[in-house]
Amino acid sequence: MSTLIVYATKHGTTEKAVERLEEMLSDTIDKVNIGKERINNIEEYDCIVIGGSIHMGNIQKKIRKFIKTNEQLLITKKIGLFLCCMRTDQEAEDQFNAAYPEILRNQAIATELFGGEFIISKMSKLDKMIIEKVSGETEDSSSLNVKVIERFAKKINDQLVLER
Repeated sequence: MSTLIVYATKHGTTEKAVERLEEMLSDTIDKVNIGKERINNIEEYDCIVIGGSIHMGNIQKKIRKFIKTNEQLLITKKIGLFLCCMRTDQEAEDQFNAAYPEILRNQAIATELFGGEFIISKMSKLDKMIIEKVSGETEDSSSLNVKVIERFAKKINDQLVLER
């Protein structure tokens, strides 16, 4: 069996999460940063994991486009959905629900909120001003949760073992 991880990242947090996830999954893994790479033939994968992060209240446009373009195929696959974001509790759940269509959320074998990071040192002046105004953050900070990534990986591994 093989798994494809499709993700987008702006400042590297989602990529960092994907690297951790890749280490924990027991399947053969291919990963594609759709912000930089093209995806070839997703039909060949048994499981597709989709992940992104929240910027200005939305998941990346390329993730939204990927989902919209491939939704009918995605609902026939084992899928996992994750989101990197700095919000918590209901706000984070609302962002997750806005990022992924209900049909995919219901189909998913694993869904998680991985936490997030403000990498202020990598942001543009405009992004820095917005982050400071919205969150009060002026320095790099992280709430990326490795235990949640492990839990997500275990859900996927367990489901894929059942399929063998």
